[in-house]
Amino acid sequence: MIKLGKISFNNPVLLAPMSGVTDEPFRSNVKKFGDIFTYTEMVASSDILKTDLQSIKKLQNSLNNNAIQIVGRDPNIMKQAAILCEGLGTSFIDINMGCPARKVVNSYCGAALMRDEELVKRLLDAVCNSVKIPVTLKMRLGWDNDNLNALKIARIAQESGVKMITVHARTRKQMFKDKARWKLVKIIKDSISIPVIINGDIVCENTAKLALEESNADGIMIGRGAYGAPWLPSKIKYYIDTGKILSSPSIEDQMYILLNHYESLLSYYGINKGTRIARKHIQWATKNFSNSASFFQSICKEISPNIVKEHIIYFFNTKKNFSMSSV
Repeated sequence: MIKLGKISFNNPVLLAPMSGVTDEPFRSNVKKFGDIFTYTEMVASSDILKTDLQSIKKLQNSLNNNAIQIVGRDPNIMKQAAILCEGLGTSFIDINMGCPARKVVNSYCGAALMRDEELVKRLLDAVCNSVKIPVTLKMRLGWDNDNLNALKIARIAQESGVKMITVHARTRKQMFKDKARWKLVKIIKDSISIPVIINGDIVCENTAKLALEESNADGIMIGRGAYGAPWLPSKIKYYIDTGKILSSPSIEDQMYILLNHYESLLSYYGINKGTRIARKHIQWATKNFSNSASFFQSICKEISPNIVKEHIIYFFNTKKNFSMSSV
């Protein structure tokens, strides 16, 4: 059992914070299948402090059983952002030291912070000492194979008061290539006393089991594996709890799941923006099926929601598209 403030986890399966993905409609879709703890998309600390009141309220209204992940490199700005997030009612605050995106690391944020252990210490001290709610950390193994300093960062984090650490078992240089090295996370787990969560390449029950065995982690975090499969975190949680494998939703159910998600995106963002954002989710939800490429081409520039929905219904009702098994 892991307890972070008012939140308790038993065999935790968490949905990773993913920029451009884990918005309110996506998180709500995942929660329909089970009690999965989720995070907001990564939010720049400086952006939070500049956000208008309407956007703040929108963020606040989406915080039911969610945590906010913030990213930045200035300890004072991160401190102020943490105080604001605590006031919004977030369950806890997660600090991003794992994002490998060029735009982020070129600003010396995300995974780039792991290259400056002294700054990491000052930043974590500033945030942990500024709020009463728990502070957690998400990071990678290091910058590259010559700089595998995740253990050092973990020890710094524990000393600063961080309550839980998630490790994506790749370096920044690896991005999302090669296999995640779960065994390296065991060294971290065995060296600190706070909970450690394993992340990276967890896409099914079997990979979840192997990741836990090799890392000895206290729980898992699912990221890209949930693309197009919002039921996956709950399926894996059920397996970890019971040792039994749940069936994936039927093809018909997957159609309705996608249609409902599509409608929620339109409602949340408005038709124009919602239609654009929905395209990647439609592509992810159909990519494992036959003729998905031609289907996506037919809707990728379509601006009419009704026509898009007609295409989705037609695709899912065409039997020849489902020669492959679903997730």
